[in-house]
Amino acid sequence: MTGGTVTRRCVAVLVLGAMVLASVGCGPKKPELFRVRGRIVDAETKQGLSGVKVLLRAGIPTGVGATTLKSFGLTGADGRYDVELSEGFGVLRTAAEIRLDAAKQGYGPVSVGVPVPLRPAPFIPLGDIVLTRMAAPFREGPPAPPRGLFRDDPPPRRR
Repeated sequence: MTGGTVTRRCVAVLVLGAMVLASVGCGPKKPELFRVRGRIVDAETKQGLSGVKVLLRAGIPTGVGATTLKSFGLTGADGRYDVELSEGFGVLRTAAEIRLDAAKQGYGPVSVGVPVPLRPAPFIPLGDIVLTRMAAPFREGPPAPPRGLFRDDPPPRRR
């Protein structure tokens, strides 16, 4: 073997070794996700509610004010949810407040505080969140105008 062949083989081995190390995890580490898990139940039946809209939000103070990080989710058939913020625990440790909001048509909305994490964990477990049926049906959109007032009515006369 000549000196050039040995050098090429050594370079090839070094490049291959670097590729293996990079694929194993020696590259930059991703931040751990902040994940909240739990279940939302009906107040009367204690059964899990499906289709509940869930919002996880964290208020983070910054040098020019505050910013709110948000993540949305939906409960499954058994009322369970799993919502995550992509920011790592280091960012969320500075959070002024972390809240989980839950809303479903026909039920009163609920907002609960989530503890600010002291150290990374796979997820933050929350106990059952209870939603109570509303007496009147939930209406989306603006309220209906009072009777007798229509846009096409002429303006009142001045005397």
